[in-house]
Amino acid sequence: MMIKKMIAIVLAAVMLLSAAGCGAKTEKPQNETAETETATEQSESTEAEPAEQTAEAPAQKAQNPILDYAGAYSDENGAQVYLLFEAWDEENSVNIQTAYSGEETYTYWEMIGRIEGNTVTYENGCKYSIDRSTAEEETIYEDGTGTFTISADKKVTWKDDKEDAGKDVVFAWDEELNQQLRDQMEGTFQNPIMNWAGGYADKNNKSRTMTIESGSEDQSDGTITVKESTGLEQMTTWTMGVLFNEEAASMDYSSCVKKVIALDADGKPVSEETLYEDGTGSFAINTEDQTITWIDDKENAGEGSLFVFRYEYGETGEDDGATDEAAEEAP
Repeated sequence: MMIKKMIAIVLAAVMLLSAAGCGAKTEKPQNETAETETATEQSESTEAEPAEQTAEAPAQKAQNPILDYAGAYSDENGAQVYLLFEAWDEENSVNIQTAYSGEETYTYWEMIGRIEGNTVTYENGCKYSIDRSTAEEETIYEDGTGTFTISADKKVTWKDDKEDAGKDVVFAWDEELNQQLRDQMEGTFQNPIMNWAGGYADKNNKSRTMTIESGSEDQSDGTITVKESTGLEQMTTWTMGVLFNEEAASMDYSSCVKKVIALDADGKPVSEETLYEDGTGSFAINTEDQTITWIDDKENAGEGSLFVFRYEYGETGEDDGATDEAAEEAP
């Protein structure tokens, strides 16, 4: 999954599951789940003494204590702050992800810690910041230290030595969020367009936005709508059904419908005109910098486009961040 999908609760969960951890942006150990290994096969000899069989059997590995607390948490006071604990190996290592959605930037932390009793201690924690308007990521630091303390009722407090990032935050077990994670993990197939669903802005054309919606969970289809303001009283839209092309890393389309919509003084549609219904083309995905370019065969409408994810968008594509209310202060 992609970092861009961290804003709405389910998007935050998707990102957190996909992150590999600071200082550990490498592959996770193959024995990442700390499940107890079964004993070796029973000796074929029926004459062996029971004591000898017991002596030859390998000792079972201890379960990682974090498994009692593994999962997703959110701030109990409703702030857009999230936490995920995962077992990192069969001993007591913990993969920790935290994230905060601010008004202008998206901030997240990654760290590997160790659990002793009900306390997780970490070093070399990394903090990153993503600018919403440009989608550019900045590494803030890579030397964070601190602890997470877990209560019996799965409340987690964060003591961050570097900058007190966990001040006034109490993470509570989020059953709804965890159920969404379980549903996603248990699915036999996930529409790949889900990884890119949401709202986008064109960095090179401020009057143009794009919304991507995935179709059926067991298919590779979706719908893309591009909107461009062509004046205070007019808007142009392109709407097309797309199919995900894994080999080309693109979303291809045909039968694109282009419309010109007249708006009233309040910006509400009053009439529309369909210009064509046979547009073809594709949306090329750059998986490295998380950008999308529009290749339009009909009239080259996507020339110069560079779409970046708009972090204020929720999972439905509605712009739920464009309000006059002051954003909550970052922890």
